[in-house]
Amino acid sequence: MLQGNLLDQIKRIGSKNNTKIYLVGGPLRDKLLGKKTKDLDIVVEKKINDIGKDLANYLGAKFQFYRDFNTGTIVLNNQHIDIAQARKEIYPHPAVLPKVFPSDVVSDLFRRDFTINAMAQDLTTNALIDPYNGFTDLKKGIIRILHNRSFIDDPTRIFRAIRFAERFGFEIEPKTLKWLRAAIKQKLPSLLSGERILNELRLIAKETKCEKMIERLNQEGLFHSLFDKKLSKMFFAQFRKVAKSENASLKLIHILAQFDLPDNFPITKQESTAIQDWNRYPKIRKLLIKVNRPSEIHKILKGFSNEAIRIGELVEEPKIAHKIKKYRQKYQKVKILIGGDDIKALGIPPGAIYGKLLDNILFARLDGKVKTHADELRLLKEMVKIEKRKARIIC
Repeated sequence: MLQGNLLDQIKRIGSKNNTKIYLVGGPLRDKLLGKKTKDLDIVVEKKINDIGKDLANYLGAKFQFYRDFNTGTIVLNNQHIDIAQARKEIYPHPAVLPKVFPSDVVSDLFRRDFTINAMAQDLTTNALIDPYNGFTDLKKGIIRILHNRSFIDDPTRIFRAIRFAERFGFEIEPKTLKWLRAAIKQKLPSLLSGERILNELRLIAKETKCEKMIERLNQEGLFHSLFDKKLSKMFFAQFRKVAKSENASLKLIHILAQFDLPDNFPITKQESTAIQDWNRYPKIRKLLIKVNRPSEIHKILKGFSNEAIRIGELVEEPKIAHKIKKYRQKYQKVKILIGGDDIKALGIPPGAIYGKLLDNILFARLDGKVKTHADELRLLKEMVKIEKRKARIIC
């Protein structure tokens, strides 16, 4: 449950600044559902900067104030506190960020995504402010938007409607579902920036019921609206196994790898590399089927990103998965004991030959042909003799 002492302190800070403070949004919804939540979503009537700084000082943290939106954030080690001044908003165009204006708490609640998130608790009186019957919908298990332009103004609400419906086992109210489908059919989600789309997918990837959410988004045609492609049955056969890992990064990479992402899609360099590696995995797989020696497996998987390797291990049949697991847990960690100085001491000038010789020593160690430093030196000397002999023949 919410931390009573912290809420009491927030109430005192509100009183000090002569303004009402409200608990709103997801944290209030979860509190009413009897679920644990560590984050807070706070709305104040005025003096947001003063209140944010006072609370941050109490917590020994920093208040990050966003003046253009009259919002701010306090980030602690394991807690996130959002503070906003009550406001109303106007969307000049579909799918763009709104223009905001100071207002009252009821108007602030009207700009929210769903009725179950459009309630406020007055922290002074503990009274529940519920102008849009969110508490009734919460008890009935219903996801309902507040007005018929909601998905037009902000198509990210399509992601959230399905995320909340699957997370809580709620039903999407018929008119809401009708408007959701109409927005998808009109391709309104494609108007969103890559950053906003990616943020919603990251949130879904963190969910326990991620697989069901992705299936529902796919059924509703969201991915076709965004990327002109629906996810296949083969993808879901694999994704079911990836989702069981509960690794959000692997789930996100596996999803994104299914689409031709725009060049400016704001994934990280690490994610981009993993996606590229996973997309070339079918060729890698054909090679893996044919080999068994540790050195051969190492040659194939060397340089393959850890995320792509992990996905392969999760989705593969046991025989191939075992090879990948061996590489991940053992083969890629094997090190040899000699280095470039040992080669130089045998009269070989630095060059590309060093990498070839050291790789061969590593392969021999992986296959158990050498086990000690002395074994490595003995093999190195044999290889150097061969290389010198080749050089004389060439000369």
